[in-house]
Amino acid sequence: MRVLVFSDDGTITGYGRFSMEVNKRLYQQDDIEIMAASMLHYGLMPAQYDGERLPYWVAPLGQEKWTQNFMYVLNSFNPHIVVIIKDLSYVELITLAMGAYDSIPRVIVTGIDGKPIVPRWIAPLESAAHVVSFSQFGVDALAEQGVSADQIAPGIDLDHFQPMDSDERQQLRSQLGISDDTFVLLTVAQNQSRKAIPHMLQGFFRFAETHPDSLFILSTQAESLNGWDIPMLCDMYGWDISKLRFYQDVQGLTMAQRYNIADAHTVLSHREGWSLPLTEAMACGVVSMAMDWCSGTEICGDDKGVLVKPLDYITVSSWGNALDYHPDVQDFSDQLTWLYDHPAERQRIAQTGQAWARTLTWDAAADKLAGILRSVVG
Repeated sequence: MRVLVFSDDGTITGYGRFSMEVNKRLYQQDDIEIMAASMLHYGLMPAQYDGERLPYWVAPLGQEKWTQNFMYVLNSFNPHIVVIIKDLSYVELITLAMGAYDSIPRVIVTGIDGKPIVPRWIAPLESAAHVVSFSQFGVDALAEQGVSADQIAPGIDLDHFQPMDSDERQQLRSQLGISDDTFVLLTVAQNQSRKAIPHMLQGFFRFAETHPDSLFILSTQAESLNGWDIPMLCDMYGWDISKLRFYQDVQGLTMAQRYNIADAHTVLSHREGWSLPLTEAMACGVVSMAMDWCSGTEICGDDKGVLVKPLDYITVSSWGNALDYHPDVQDFSDQLTWLYDHPAERQRIAQTGQAWARTLTWDAAADKLAGILRSVVG
């Protein structure tokens, strides 16, 4: 069975990581031949992931005539099935490009990060052979618009993301100039408008007013054209930037090491299809905090993490006109205070989250997708 995958292979986006982890495993199955096509891989060198060359070929599509280039790849590879692992706007464009090739079935794997969903994005799903969402929130949102979907939760590299012993943790913190008594909050997220970075900063600095032994590590760019100039925010609102660290301060650490030096991890987003950093931090035994909306509810709910209340204030996003929720900054600050004041409870929640997160494997995700592909192709 020849499988052509359109995603972000060769780049470390959320979709790219899902696609590469799953495709590496599908490649190992005797009845599946994998080829990927990516807008974000430029093709100057063979596509790599975690410093290793991918075992399957990734065709670079470019970003100008990418639909035309995708059709060249489709004609050359002649797949039995096409898998699209991207946002629904790209699903629409690929479906239109494949108009004359409707005999080739399509499986859609997507992260639904909000609702309602643009009506014209629903039509390509209705003609798809199978639809998959990362979250149960996405499955339910699609069902509200008449689309049946299955869930495949993204996995975790359990060999890499695991708790480290206290001596190693203490040594890493010492190397970064962080004392044993400092309460470290971490966020691993892109500096972009969908992430509620100003809200996280405001809540942290409220917490820091009464907890001066605290530090916020933002494993992201300090300045972004798609998000915020965080040093400027601090200057404008009187926030002490010395209590912040950025990506450049921790880039020498692995992702697992970054999670392990933290006392709590948070990603507050106005919308979220699935957050790998939330589950990876959990797998490392660190409490994760998310807003009680979209996939955040199912990831951090049921005492697996900490949920931050949304405000009774909703705006319409510029991406797909879905509804943006906004976190209650005071509730976020209060939750940080509670975690600080109750280390035993913090540890209990972390253990519950860790036990759940470590059930999420890439093998399971790949096996479920392989089963769907075989059921479609026959």
